Amino acid sequence: MGDRGNIFVRESADKEETRGVYLYSHWGGEELPLVLKRALSRKVRWDDGPYLTRIIFDEMTEGQRGEETGFGISATLGDNEHPIITVTPGQGVSWVKEGLFATTFERFIEMSDEEILFAFR
Repeated sequence: MGDRGNIFVRESADKEETRGVYLYSHWGGEELPLVLKRALSRKVRWDDGPYLTRIIFDEMTEGQRGEETGFGISATLGDNEHPIITVTPGQGVSWVKEGLFATTFERFIEMSDEEILFAFR
């Protein structure tokens, strides 16, 4: 059981760079795009992969820090039930579901929650 989902944060905006880190949520997969929107809405460190990753993970784990289960960080993809959200520092957000969804950070945070969830589900 669960609602597993992942956000993949690329190491950099370099198109040749394929390294990054997966931020895993065991229970909040369906809501991950909105969690990401809240993190990006702070409008800080968009160009800085390590800091941006921490900001996103902080938002994911809000109110649940210190728990043994529920979240993880990995260099490889683990369990997943939803489109994998890719974050490219300094660039934008994307995922694939019946086609590619891709947009800039600015446009993503301007979208309504309903628009985001419609594109994700």
